[in-house]
Amino acid sequence: METTIGTAGLPAVLDLPAAPVRGGLVVLHGSHAGQRSHFLYAHLARLLPPAGIAVLRYDRRPRVDGHDVPLADQAEDAVAALTELRRHVGAVPVGLWGFSQGAWAAALTATRHPVDFLVLVGCSGVSPARQMRYGTAEQLRRHGYGPADVVELTRLRALAEDYLRGDVPRAVAQAELDVAVRHPGSHWRPCPRNCPPRPARGPTWTTTRRRCWRG
Repeated sequence: METTIGTAGLPAVLDLPAAPVRGGLVVLHGSHAGQRSHFLYAHLARLLPPAGIAVLRYDRRPRVDGHDVPLADQAEDAVAALTELRRHVGAVPVGLWGFSQGAWAAALTATRHPVDFLVLVGCSGVSPARQMRYGTAEQLRRHGYGPADVVELTRLRALAEDYLRGDVPRAVAQAELDVAVRHPGSHWRPCPRNCPPRPARGPTWTTTRRRCWRG
């Protein structure tokens, strides 16, 4: 059945079992898999209802000005989706299935709203920023860069994160970025030449792994 989620009216589809409902789950999105029609989500909708599990899928809210959707907003939508699901399935266990970025959104939602269970796929046990610090440093090592390069990357990432959180002025961050990308032989050339605008609701998360300047 077709429905909508939250005040944003996000398009959604709810697949209900033909037999009595034993439980239900809400599907939360990977960063680049925001449509309810994504094959992983459609697979759940085919697989689980015959086993008595209802599946609610919805389109993630769109990006604003190129920024990823803040995890706080994703959690807000997940709460609305849980409310909608419970309205249809009644007093059965209801949880969240989160894929990649959706695993973070699921964990955050569970700290704010009652959830009976979490199913997390491709999840991380640390914050997005900490994961990306490790991932970008590992990429440098695999491409032959040495300890000094990793130290410089760590410094630049910490500066970028502080800027995006509002702890460092834009001018300070931009000056450091200018030095990094203009240095002869710099391996930071994939970085953008200008600091991105700060998101309205704090740092965003992205999987653009070739860049060192990420929230």
